[in-house]
Amino acid sequence: MRGIPELFVSKETPPQPPLVPTPIIITFEGHTGSVLAVAFSPDGRLVLTGSADNTARLWEANTGKELRRFEGHTGSVLAVAFSPDGRLVLTGSADNTARLWEADTGKELRRFEGHTGSVLAVAFSPDGRLVLTGSDDKTARLWVANTGKELRRFEGHTGPVLAVAFSPDGRLVLTGSQDKTARLWEADTGKELRRFEGHTHWIRSVAFSPDGRLVLTGSADNTARLWEANTGKELRRFEGHTGPVLAVAFSPDGRLVLTGSADNTARLWEAGWDTHISSEPSKPKPTPTEPSAAEKAKPEPPEKTPRKTPPEPQARVPARPVTFQGHTGLVWSVAFSPDGRLVLTGSADKTARLWEADTGKELRRFEGHTDWIRSVAFSPDGRLVLTGSRDASWRLWNSKTGRELCQVWSLKEGRWVAATPEGYFDYDGNPETLGLLRPKTWPLAN
Repeated sequence: MRGIPELFVSKETPPQPPLVPTPIIITFEGHTGSVLAVAFSPDGRLVLTGSADNTARLWEANTGKELRRFEGHTGSVLAVAFSPDGRLVLTGSADNTARLWEADTGKELRRFEGHTGSVLAVAFSPDGRLVLTGSDDKTARLWVANTGKELRRFEGHTGPVLAVAFSPDGRLVLTGSQDKTARLWEADTGKELRRFEGHTHWIRSVAFSPDGRLVLTGSADNTARLWEANTGKELRRFEGHTGPVLAVAFSPDGRLVLTGSADNTARLWEAGWDTHISSEPSKPKPTPTEPSAAEKAKPEPPEKTPRKTPPEPQARVPARPVTFQGHTGLVWSVAFSPDGRLVLTGSADKTARLWEADTGKELRRFEGHTDWIRSVAFSPDGRLVLTGSRDASWRLWNSKTGRELCQVWSLKEGRWVAATPEGYFDYDGNPETLGLLRPKTWPLAN
């Protein structure tokens, strides 16, 4: 990285308290809109961001360098995802479309058109052959990735579809809606198999357990609920939050449940699946149909294998919920580390925090953002933490030390700037970009 002129660099390195990261030497303005979604590539080398500036961007994780810009949407990019092999990028937008892009070139490969409302959620099937979208038009739709053809429409919700997910084997589709229900659908036929009813307010987040036998929902009724996928039975209700549950996640072994809420806390719960769930997972029967081009895009059913004994818990299962308390703003996003031992939260208090899963102890505080943190993620190896904020920037941190490694801003006309707390930076090579640099106490020129 290029060195910053001496004027911009501190002469002394301030002491670093355990929960305070290295001060930022330079402040930049970034995206021309909020960063609404972030994702790591499957190998952890790339970062994908979606923004209210109508673009998605691809970045090099270890340098912060902007590699690609995905331009074409005419509305905010609300959702992003990588294909399982990392070669494709999927975006969902307020322009009512989802789009498929080539990660290596930034070329738009496919446009999924048909929704009559904003595309609020997107997902790839486990084999990468299908694309799932959820929309403000009250439908979810299944598309063939390599043709853009609409394969199936999941209709029945009476409110916007806010969340979507594939089961681990790709046979089932899960949707959560503002109509207070979550629904389970057969991917092959579009048939509604199960309706999870009981919430008294909209459902903003949904998840499958790693083995596909459980469904988890988070709702604005201040609860999260655990359901049996093959019966629709409510197994457990996680009560205690005093605000809407905005985010839910299963631990990697499926034995713990993590929730994030507008009450400014995240909580860890025992799923209890081993004492409540029937021994056989749901096995939807495929509907015989004539072979067609569309049918060729369907995921192949997995081979029958003996049921494996689930792994031992990776964190001590608490007898009572563990509460991660300390945020002073609502908790927008939550994530488990790959080994299940750590919990990551992102909040409207402008901080992200790292916690010990089994005790609720705060281990690290990631400070520096100047607005809400809407998205958080771990790299696949758990060594890095990624945060995306309404301050129009994303930041990369060392999970073990809490140290900020890099901060990235994308500017107009393809320009970008990346900076480290030590005072080094890189940029797009445009001399005009250098005119945006100012000492820490000065504002950035627009």
